[in-house]
Amino acid sequence: MKKTRILIALMLCAAALFVLASCGGGSTKATIDLTKVDMSLEDACAKVTEAGCTPVVVSVYDEKNEDGAVLSIGAFSASDESGFVTVIVNDLSIKETVEAQPLAPRMLTKDSYEKKIFSKISSDESLKKTFESFYTLKDADAASEREIEVMNRSYPVTKTQDIYVLDTGVSAKEIATIAGYIADMTDYSATDMFNDYVAVGIVPTPEAGLKAEVLSADNCEFEEVDGGIKITLYKGEGQNIVVPAEIDGKAVVSVADGAIPQSNLHAFTTVSGLKYIESEACSNAYGLLNVTLSETVMELGKDAFENVLFTETDGSFVTFADDILLSYTGSDAEVTVPDGIRFVGAEAFLENAALTKVTLPEGVQSIGTAAFKLCENVTEYNIPSTTLKVCDEAFYRIRHVTVLNIPDSVIEIGNYAFYENNDIVEFSLGQNVKKIGDNAFEYLHLVTALDIPASVEYLGNGAFLKCKEIATVTGGTGLTFVGADVFGEVKWFVDLAEDYNFLADSILVKCNLNEPEMTVPAKTKCISGAFNGKKKLTKLVINDGCTTIAMNSFTDCAKLIDVVIPASVTYIDAGAFEKSNSITFHVEAGSVAEQFCKDNHYKYDNNI
Repeated sequence: MKKTRILIALMLCAAALFVLASCGGGSTKATIDLTKVDMSLEDACAKVTEAGCTPVVVSVYDEKNEDGAVLSIGAFSASDESGFVTVIVNDLSIKETVEAQPLAPRMLTKDSYEKKIFSKISSDESLKKTFESFYTLKDADAASEREIEVMNRSYPVTKTQDIYVLDTGVSAKEIATIAGYIADMTDYSATDMFNDYVAVGIVPTPEAGLKAEVLSADNCEFEEVDGGIKITLYKGEGQNIVVPAEIDGKAVVSVADGAIPQSNLHAFTTVSGLKYIESEACSNAYGLLNVTLSETVMELGKDAFENVLFTETDGSFVTFADDILLSYTGSDAEVTVPDGIRFVGAEAFLENAALTKVTLPEGVQSIGTAAFKLCENVTEYNIPSTTLKVCDEAFYRIRHVTVLNIPDSVIEIGNYAFYENNDIVEFSLGQNVKKIGDNAFEYLHLVTALDIPASVEYLGNGAFLKCKEIATVTGGTGLTFVGADVFGEVKWFVDLAEDYNFLADSILVKCNLNEPEMTVPAKTKCISGAFNGKKKLTKLVINDGCTTIAMNSFTDCAKLIDVVIPASVTYIDAGAFEKSNSITFHVEAGSVAEQFCKDNHYKYDNNI
């Protein structure tokens, strides 16, 4: 499976070289502290060597892949693919030695070529002609465009220096021949290549190569979202980027899908405050090796770091950047996720039929989208006291678990997160949950009581739909939004018998009247589907002070023709009203309601 992923990534990656950061074959990593930009090249190499690793970056050539395709040397050496290592550079590494591998350097200094390579083979006239036809002496200024691009699109070659360049038109077979000659007939070593590549500027010293670029209004596009801004596009070329806490005084809360398109990204760091990294945010960063995520990150979208080559395997756990669990490949019934994991990745255990019990370690911040979806034989799971978010469908259809107590650390619960956990008898919500997504607890039909903490602000559509045995609902004093059909088929909701029925005194969830003309009670702040299906209703006046109209609040009201909406309303769901040309809305000029009418092509006037 891993080999397949790597080969897919190879086919997508052309003419790009990346920095390796993992020590292959195990879970140990040799890493360089990216904050120490004053570290010398020698110090960096020494740290890698002390960790039992060899400093390398690997470019592999074979019949199936284009010039410059990248592959882990460990996986390559163990495979039956034909090819050879051509590049051995930089200050982060993998474990396997490369000294015995044939080397075909792409660019090297004049002295190195002439003294360490050419002089060794020049007595053989045939070989001399071969090397002369393949390597060209150039000034670095002349070695531009594809030649430099082949080496690394992001590293500028030092100017005004004589270098020898391996011709880009040379075939894979010819390059293999060159590599064999260098390995068999010269004393040119991995260390020599390393030093050459530093000298010609292909490999930056840590001072240049590890300097971080902070995202800003100058190098990014962004949009405003609830609570701050979302970065939608990074336009720079930095290899080491930092997502700051603020841009222009506004909190950065999210990095959008595809926002970081660079393939040459090596390091990605977030500062405290960031909450969401969306799907495929860094999906092109094949060589990404150092990811440092702040303690506030609560969600990694599916494939946020898609196609990364430098994953590690520890037993049956495939991880990335030490603390992200990408997948579990084993078949054990009882699984304990290793300590140190902070993010359980999307679909990490998806449809694992063998799994009956899973234990997550303290320190887990996020349980990813569909992480345990359809693991239908699980009878026990836990949510650590450090978890910030349980993402969409994380425990979808886990039917045999009986106890679910959400810890106080949890801030958000995603859509369908615990859908059809229908054997749960003991249930409670943590005291810091702010948002409960659509259908999050649908079909918890053995739960008999619900207490909504004061922290909860948002209840999504159908959040407790078909939890039929809930007879009492208390709390909810902090609610500002309650979606449609939140308590559909719930005993407590069915039994509500007042003309107007409220949750937490201001959320109108049910109206038992069906009059031609009605006025929403003055204390209403949110209308949650309360007037759906009112067949006689022709005119409705919404109270001044109401702020929110949820989905399906006025659908299936066939005779409704007059609706008054005050300027206090700041949110109207697009599906709040039946699509009808017969309704005329009376709204204030410049209000949210007026814009709603324009967006949805409703008739309106400003006669309010």
